[in-house]
Amino acid sequence: MSFFDDNKNIGLIVLLLGLANIIAGIAMLIVTHDSIAGGIVFLIGYLISGFIILITGLSIHASSEKFGGILSMLGGITGLTIAFDNQKGVVCLLLMVYGITGIITAIFTVIAYAIWGGLGGALVSIIIAFIIGIFFIYTATVISGDRQSSAGNILWIILLILIILGLLGALMLIAAAAVLGGFYLVAIIIVAILTLLLMIYLLLRVLSPEIKSAMGVT
Repeated sequence: MSFFDDNKNIGLIVLLLGLANIIAGIAMLIVTHDSIAGGIVFLIGYLISGFIILITGLSIHASSEKFGGILSMLGGITGLTIAFDNQKGVVCLLLMVYGITGIITAIFTVIAYAIWGGLGGALVSIIIAFIIGIFFIYTATVISGDRQSSAGNILWIILLILIILGLLGALMLIAAAAVLGGFYLVAIIIVAILTLLLMIYLLLRVLSPEIKSAMGVT
């Protein structure tokens, strides 16, 4: 069994990623020179997202839900049947969580930039993050079989591209942080390394016959 075939390993990566996101959010608050109110709002988004990612990692590692059904509640909102005991279920869960946390972070980023007075420059990136979040959630429900789609080939190609971009983005972030250094960037490089490992896992799974079959890829 390879490293990425063991859900306990994936759960550990996700758990650490949640913790690292929380630490990175706190570090950004410490080093920010803008409005402290904006920094706090930004931090709240990171803390909520980090907590959701953390409990996802704990649940995947234990193959059972932790923290009182929060993930099941999110699954009910998004229309995803939550499963921890198989690779397809883990992929769907991760995509849902990526989508939800991306949307949460985008919402709090909008508020933070509005406080800082620089919303215009960041608006496009925020909108893109929101759209990608919705796409991840929808695709997760297609893979799980909770929703039907006749565009499986298109969804699969877009998902594959987004994962590859995420992988490349993590590599670029690692390279940039290694050059610049600093406490804040140390936190970011840890997030980037963990994200890289998770992107590799998702890439392998999305290329697998199981996921392609679930999406109706021909």
